[in-house]
Amino acid sequence: MKKLISILLIVALCIPVLLAAKPAPIPTKKATINNQYGGAPFDPDQIYGSEKINVFEKGNYTIVYWAVSDLFTKETIYMSVAKKDKWIVRGKEVFTVPASPDVKFEYSHDHLFYTSQAGLNVVVFNLNNGNIVSNELIQKYDEGSSYTDAKVLSRIKTNDNSGIVFGLSKKGEYNIYLEKNTLKPIAFKDPKALLPKRLITADLILTTNRDQIIMNELGKVSLFTIKKKDVSYDKKGKETFYLKAEGKAIKKYFGGKFYVYNGTELNVYDENFKKLQSYLFNKLDKKMEFNNVTFRGSSIRIWNYHNYKNTNSLQLVTLKFGK
Repeated sequence: MKKLISILLIVALCIPVLLAAKPAPIPTKKATINNQYGGAPFDPDQIYGSEKINVFEKGNYTIVYWAVSDLFTKETIYMSVAKKDKWIVRGKEVFTVPASPDVKFEYSHDHLFYTSQAGLNVVVFNLNNGNIVSNELIQKYDEGSSYTDAKVLSRIKTNDNSGIVFGLSKKGEYNIYLEKNTLKPIAFKDPKALLPKRLITADLILTTNRDQIIMNELGKVSLFTIKKKDVSYDKKGKETFYLKAEGKAIKKYFGGKFYVYNGTELNVYDENFKKLQSYLFNKLDKKMEFNNVTFRGSSIRIWNYHNYKNTNSLQLVTLKFGK
């Protein structure tokens, strides 16, 4: 009998420990949907057609760009800006560039980078009214090069900044220009021409230490080390890919972390691809696109064009995972 009592006591003591060891279920959060962001169309004059829109957030500002082509003569760039989620600039024509395969342009918050016959230029806009603050040439073409040469001009993000990568493909020499200091670019070389092959589908991220470029493609993530001028390889000489378990889930980078969303679960990783946290959300519309995703406070904000009551409006889906 004493032996039986001892066994029962041991079992009784173990039960709370076993129960405590069981992880608590992750509560499901509900995404919120605003079918007309700002309470009004971003384009009241119906200039927008079916062009690609580009959405950014900087502080309290939400910035929307799109470009309209004019029969191979020029690209007219339009801007709309909201401050504290209320429109202050809507459908304003802010800049034009020649419509030519030799001219490339890329947006980055209140900056517009574009190539001209002289080299790489950057325009800075005033977000309160859409006016141009400055328009400067920041890199001339090298001797023997011209604006007709194949070029790379692609957006790149950091933990606290954004900008572009620019260079001529045939040379494999590139500069990273960040918004906060376009006068001091970060130079690197790509002798194996790994970068141009991936820019169609890859998002570029410059790590916090400014020593590696993460190439975030659909279904795979690779790592280019600036000093080594190459990507990472395994023992068999095959390129190393990261976050493979996440498959083709949506992967976005903000503030030094990766946010990976598979339709219901949001997983958070650091720059070394270590999982930090997980959140569950209700399922979103399968037709939803994730081309424009921003981060504000403790929320991920997903932007899409939405024909709201026959107006050119923006739909905002918010995934709030903080308190």
